[in-house]
Amino acid sequence: MPTASGTRSTWLTALALFLGLAFALGAAGYDQYFRTPFLETGDSAVNALQIDNAGHFEELYGNYSRWEFNHPGPAFFYVYAAGEAVCHRLLAVCPAPGNAHIFTSMLVQVFFYSLALAVLTAHLPWRAFLPLALLAGAFQFGAISAAIAPSPGPFMSIWPPWVLLMPALCFLAASVSVATGRSSHLVIATLSGGFLFHGHVAQPLFVGTLGGLALLVWRRHERALSWREFFRAHRPAFLGSTGLALLFLAPLAIDVATLGTRSNVATILGRFYSNTSDETGSKSALESAEYFLTFATTTSTQEFLFPQADPTDPAAVRPVSLAPAFLKAHAPRIALWAAILALPPLLAWMNRRRLRDGEGRFLAIAYSFLVAAIGVCLLWGLAQAGLMYHFNGIFYYAVYYFGALLALGLAAQVCERLATPAVVAALCAVAAVVFTWSFRLPRLSTGENGEGVLAGVTAALQADTSGKPKLLVFEHRDWPTVAGIAVELQRRGIRYYVNPYWEYMFGRTHDQTLLGANPEEKTNVWWITVPEPGDLAFSAPGSVALAIHQKLEPVKPQGGVLDFKSGQNGFRHLVSGLTVGNKDHASTVLPRLAFLFQPEPAERDVKIFLDAAATHKDVPVTQPGEVLFNGETVGKVEAGERGDLAVTIPRELWNRSPRAKLEIRFPASAPVRALKRPRYEIWPAWDLWAIRFRYADKS
Repeated sequence: MPTASGTRSTWLTALALFLGLAFALGAAGYDQYFRTPFLETGDSAVNALQIDNAGHFEELYGNYSRWEFNHPGPAFFYVYAAGEAVCHRLLAVCPAPGNAHIFTSMLVQVFFYSLALAVLTAHLPWRAFLPLALLAGAFQFGAISAAIAPSPGPFMSIWPPWVLLMPALCFLAASVSVATGRSSHLVIATLSGGFLFHGHVAQPLFVGTLGGLALLVWRRHERALSWREFFRAHRPAFLGSTGLALLFLAPLAIDVATLGTRSNVATILGRFYSNTSDETGSKSALESAEYFLTFATTTSTQEFLFPQADPTDPAAVRPVSLAPAFLKAHAPRIALWAAILALPPLLAWMNRRRLRDGEGRFLAIAYSFLVAAIGVCLLWGLAQAGLMYHFNGIFYYAVYYFGALLALGLAAQVCERLATPAVVAALCAVAAVVFTWSFRLPRLSTGENGEGVLAGVTAALQADTSGKPKLLVFEHRDWPTVAGIAVELQRRGIRYYVNPYWEYMFGRTHDQTLLGANPEEKTNVWWITVPEPGDLAFSAPGSVALAIHQKLEPVKPQGGVLDFKSGQNGFRHLVSGLTVGNKDHASTVLPRLAFLFQPEPAERDVKIFLDAAATHKDVPVTQPGEVLFNGETVGKVEAGERGDLAVTIPRELWNRSPRAKLEIRFPASAPVRALKRPRYEIWPAWDLWAIRFRYADKS
């Protein structure tokens, strides 16, 4: 059984590593952490919304998934919220909340990395091991960071796929240590495993398999004890781990207890069932193995190596995989990694008589866990839905690095005599320099720091003196900028609402359906779309220029068009009811469509042509609709195959008010619980390409 001093040694080693690495990486990212304030946009802004919720102890969910659910839990967000409270509000060392978030994220990664190395040092106590491990980490993760530049990568990124990397490494190291009988490391395994479990829906596979294996091997080693004696002997570790496990499970329990079948847990299960029953995105064992091997290189374009047929086109032929050619081109690097992972255990086994009992047993368990971890990675490759993106397997880098650490441990044993204090100090200094150089962050430009978005929100609020909540209307391509707007509104305590399609990103409390049937009457509509001459334009990095519009846009009674192709003017008039993923059209998700505009004076009756089709799950259906203008029914139409549906608005009604509300209601539709989106109801209504206005007596 490990002694108390051994446990203290692990934590003291981790503390020393943490302080040194935090200083080196803090210097590398000094400007972004401590100098230039910025407002988040894109994914960082969506995270910031949840971090703000966590700061008020109101967040139950993890980061959003592109499959329209949230990952299991908010552990990372609560830590970032604590970092914001301390580093920004209390100590003021970070100039804005966003700076505090990325600084705290770096500290979290360094914390788990330091713990992982400290745990392994308890089993690989040779003097050269730590400096070699640090050098290897600096070069490997630095090379990955350079390959994806200018995006930040290991240690420096708050993007959810990256923040799983060091907890995965720590969990793997701690699980091996627990399997050898070090009960004091069970708390470390539970802590890192809890963060993994909260961080991604796939991680229960990783945590459950390796964690369960660690407990089984540990128990088998102490099988001479009865179960009561076993738990009594390790009571502090079991009590601490149980408390942590219950804490990590609490958000899921609250979610299920309060929302039942509409909970995030139910959504995840529904999505899992949907993915496993859909064979269009199935992966072969060969593809999964090839996908794993690509992480031996620094490529980040796996989706191009593993193309898929379009699941919406039954006649589509699956494209040829480019992975074999890629792997052949990178064969030397892959072969090097194969040697790093496979040769050391072979050499250790051949020289097993030179190893002490504890060393040999640790290496046997560690390499068994390495094989098990690779197996779990292959299973995850098979289970992935959609394209095999790089970010789906970022935690694979932890598996590769863990194998490298075991090899370095054996190398350190061989060169123990050469590892004098001076050599160790020199290697550590070189590692610190490489870390600082490899992970330096550039100074943010004006376009990158969100300054324009902040100015746009400030100007819009100065022009909007109503005090009403804001209804944010936008199309799919513009969500990164709108997320930054939402963050600024939320931090100012201003309520805002979005289309229900977006609630998995912006949160349930911002679903506009909570406002009832006429949200436009209870809010001020902010149309966020392309700027007009004289507008204050702004954008998120890589996005098109946008502006916040609050005034009604005129529509001509002759020749006016609302076009729902991406980038056109349809979302300049929309209030509610359309989806956001439009390319050449948009689709309804609610039983009511509503548009607002300023009608220019009409000389005759105005005829409206609705370019529409009715589908549900890509199957044509017949769907009636009732068209209203300023609350009065002007006609009934029925959509089926795509075509123009026409109604006429009397001239007197068109000219009656300077504010026009065009509505389309679907009285015959019934709510459908869609498996892919079980949080809200999908209405089998229309696809809408355009709305055109012409005088009734003109062809």
